[in-house]
Amino acid sequence: MSDPMTKRREIVKITRSAYDAIRMGFPKAPPERGGFLGGDVQTGVVSVFHLDELSTVQELDYSPDFSKHRSLFASWATRGTSVLGMVHSHPPLGDSYQFLSPLDCFFAK
Repeated sequence: MSDPMTKRREIVKITRSAYDAIRMGFPKAPPERGGFLGGDVQTGVVSVFHLDELSTVQELDYSPDFSKHRSLFASWATRGTSVLGMVHSHPPLGDSYQFLSPLDCFFAK
């Protein structure tokens, strides 16, 4: 099986405020907690982050419940902000969690 990290790497453009919000949100969150990235769909620049505190967290799985976030997405839309993606944390289980898992790469496509 080929390593998904050796394939083409994309550059993600993110504002400092969104980056800081991610960094501030995840130390407080348990492993496999995630959040939504929002921004301008034309430029692809991520400008907002929302920590998902509504979805169920499994031991090794983050599965957001999008229906619980409809009001968030609607409020973003009124400001011209689109959902651009998601991020999530991994449990601290050694070097294997320094990179995206094959399942993370599958969903990133």
